[in-house]
Amino acid sequence: MEQICESGSDNLNIVIISHGLTIRIILMRLFKWTAEEVESLISPKNGEIRILELGHEGKYSLALHHDDKTLEKWGLSPQMILDQKQRA
Repeated sequence: MEQICESGSDNLNIVIISHGLTIRIILMRLFKWTAEEVESLISPKNGEIRILELGHEGKYSLALHHDDKTLEKWGLSPQMILDQKQRA
């Protein structure tokens, strides 16, 4: 993912369609979450969308398209939500 982001293209969109566990593992790698944090997350339901967008600091965040209540419903801890807001 980091190599793709460093490609220099401003018009790059990526769609990943996968199983819930795989999506959580991708988020774990991207956000450097611990295994315990990932285990606390709720797997996406069939057809559920999680949108990551590049923030102003050049870091990806879930908080640009999803509110605190949604992030909390997905199982993110208050600290994880704060981190997502800082990345936005």
